[in-house]
Amino acid sequence: MRVLRTLLLAIAVAGMFSCSTYKRYHTVTQGRTAEKNFTAEFPFEDDGGLIKIKVAIDGNDYDFMFDSGNDLTMVDEQLLPYIGYKSNNVSGEIVGSSQRAKINRYITVDEFDIGGVKFEKTGAFSGDMTSLNEALGCGKFHGIIGSNLMRKAKWQIDYKNKVIRVTGHKGELPQSPNGITLKMKAKSYGGAKGLVKMGHVETEFTFDTGFNGDFSANKAVFDAISEREAIPYAVSDGQSNFSVYGANISRDYYARIPTFEIGPVELKDQIIQFGSKSVNLIGNGFFEHFIVTFDWKAKTLRLDPVADFGREELNGYPYFFGPNYKNNSIEILGSWEGHTGDEKIPFGAKFISINGHNVRNLTTQELCNFWNTKASEILSDKIDAVILVNGQEKAITLRRRSLLPKD
Repeated sequence: MRVLRTLLLAIAVAGMFSCSTYKRYHTVTQGRTAEKNFTAEFPFEDDGGLIKIKVAIDGNDYDFMFDSGNDLTMVDEQLLPYIGYKSNNVSGEIVGSSQRAKINRYITVDEFDIGGVKFEKTGAFSGDMTSLNEALGCGKFHGIIGSNLMRKAKWQIDYKNKVIRVTGHKGELPQSPNGITLKMKAKSYGGAKGLVKMGHVETEFTFDTGFNGDFSANKAVFDAISEREAIPYAVSDGQSNFSVYGANISRDYYARIPTFEIGPVELKDQIIQFGSKSVNLIGNGFFEHFIVTFDWKAKTLRLDPVADFGREELNGYPYFFGPNYKNNSIEILGSWEGHTGDEKIPFGAKFISINGHNVRNLTTQELCNFWNTKASEILSDKIDAVILVNGQEKAITLRRRSLLPKD
């Protein structure tokens, strides 16, 4: 199962109607395409399950995330001296997936060129991408294309061939005869949602291409399902996901849900992450089984199947770990309840070696290369490692096991 990392921003527009509120609403709804009739196709890069696209601004190419769950397009504040924009003379509270909020400046970008299609006078906010880029380490994002820009066209994501197709609202995109069309709940601004049924519980999920997992939901949904039926689950403590504002630490429940229904799509025995700091999301782990078409004007989401869903398994080590690109180390990020035994390893403990491979004093690029290429080769069912705990080296052995159901 994927490492679940949430990249979701929700913009707060509600409130008393005033001059500043009008300016905020104008920011999330403004913009247009230079032409009404157009069709284009361009490649994207799969960056750890996230969609990275090239966006040209004033003749220069930048890497942006393609994120339908992000209500408002974001531009790294470090980019502002090099692009054409104007201030909208208003600031707004941007809330991340951890419910942390920051005040950011709203702007109008003169032009985004995406695959040769020009999007003019698009509303955006300027923010600090440092925490996100430090968490990702290997690649740098200069911004996020949000749903406010996406609404100006019709988009199709072909995960298998790693291309995105875009056309005007009246344009046609390819589709298969066995595709499924879902109605999206979408207002004049913000993301799009669909109604999901899990057992006797129905709730809305956001369609989020900025989320590299399959499904994520708030703990309240897990509690509601558990009231009527016993469902198997595993519990983790530690770093569960991260947003533009950094890592989120939480206690999460991974539960096997007998049925997961969205429209006519019915999945069996899916494993879903539930957390008190999580929001209800359907991400790229689900979408990659389809060619996905967002039609914002018609408020529809079309799913053309390309791959079958298999039964998910949740296997892992008693402790989960990963790269920390701030100090270029591999660290313990959390643990699975009931699997660690009596001797506890503190979160943040750094690995010195893993199965004989030195992982100390790596550069950022060396850490990227190791984690993205070599790690999968050496992370066997049994790990013999040396870690650093309170300045002391300690030898440990970790064995992969079934976490759900518990070995």
